[in-house]
Amino acid sequence: MPSTDAYATAAELHLDANILHHALIEKLEANGHLKSPQIAAAFRAVPRQLFLPGVTLERIYSDQAIPTKVENEQVVSSSSQPGMMAIMLEQLDLRAGDNVLEIGAGTGYNAALMAYLVGDGGRVTSLEIDPDLAKSASNHLEEAGFGQVQVIGTDGVNGYEANGPYDRIILTVGGWDILPDWISQLKPDGRILLPLSINGPQISAVFRRQGDCLTTVSTAPCGFMRMRGQSEEPQSSFQLGPEPGLLLEINGMHPDVDVEAAYRWLTGPAQNYQTGVRVTVREAWSSLGLWHALHESYRCFLVAQHAVVDREIVPYLFGGDGDARVRVAMAHVGQQGIAALAPPPDQPAPLARAAVTGQPPPPFEIYVRSFGHRSAAERLLSLVRSWEQAGRPGTEGLRVRAYPAEVGFQHDAGSFLIRKTWHVFVFDWLAP
Repeated sequence: MPSTDAYATAAELHLDANILHHALIEKLEANGHLKSPQIAAAFRAVPRQLFLPGVTLERIYSDQAIPTKVENEQVVSSSSQPGMMAIMLEQLDLRAGDNVLEIGAGTGYNAALMAYLVGDGGRVTSLEIDPDLAKSASNHLEEAGFGQVQVIGTDGVNGYEANGPYDRIILTVGGWDILPDWISQLKPDGRILLPLSINGPQISAVFRRQGDCLTTVSTAPCGFMRMRGQSEEPQSSFQLGPEPGLLLEINGMHPDVDVEAAYRWLTGPAQNYQTGVRVTVREAWSSLGLWHALHESYRCFLVAQHAVVDREIVPYLFGGDGDARVRVAMAHVGQQGIAALAPPPDQPAPLARAAVTGQPPPPFEIYVRSFGHRSAAERLLSLVRSWEQAGRPGTEGLRVRAYPAEVGFQHDAGSFLIRKTWHVFVFDWLAP
């Protein structure tokens, strides 16, 4: 029989888990991520620690994504940030009895929340491309009391017709396009939600049918790992210089890039330009990043990893520290130079300050750092100021329409188009 001390330790852990669990839910309610009583009840009923064995309780019940699988020093799967999960479940608007398809099972935690929401009369099918993750997600769900969720180890590109049609389809990985099989397996009045990639930035977009197109019901900023497999987002990644760790990445297109010139520009003299525009890190990534993606054909990301971080070539606007140090900057690549968004050159980087203070990064003036000819910087400066003059548009009021690529349509002069394999996406902002 276990000792009294063993019982005390187990009881203390259970008490700690309950306290931290409820504290997280209170935080999600306070910041507006958890709104409906039904979804709050689901979060209370499903303990996250059952899906993340071996992770500390403090980390499990923090509002952060947690990496769960790493391959070749790259995170390929994670347990999503609870706040983002709550936002997406609010968008999805699940009802008792709904038949749901999830693409990207991960740990199984999101499937459990959905199974709670649809109840005994509903059904949740979850697809996972990684066989190891599919097995562990199924085990987690069984242990948590949600063995009715069917986890299938397969690429989600074709959906899962056998259990359709579906009232709701949700992707928990970044999707570049909306695939025909997903639409054919969706009921006429159903909804499909995905982290839609817009040449790099993502928005959590829930669509419903409206005539010949799919139209968003709501959108929100988000950031997910990209879908793997047959429907993976097109991306060009160029190593710059002789040593690994300095990359130029371009999503959604494959232009010619003079990598030797790019490396020469980045390792040469740099000039910083003031924009006169103050932002938060969140605004820079989501709202300004979205504006950048819709307006700029030659946008890219500069990425520094590991030892290259110390050379301070890439501005520390986004990124992380720890075992996998990385710096990421949104940039414009031109014929004669590169320009990147940057924090003020004479101040500690926003994320570095936040790491020291433990507080969210305060607003700061965003700069443009120019490498090579200043023409690229002038273009990026103009873009930042046009975003400011337009009222800093982000996902609020954003409408996205997805037309089949072969169907003709009309669009307003003020809208933005991105053509993909299966759909043409039209973006505009509706008046409040």
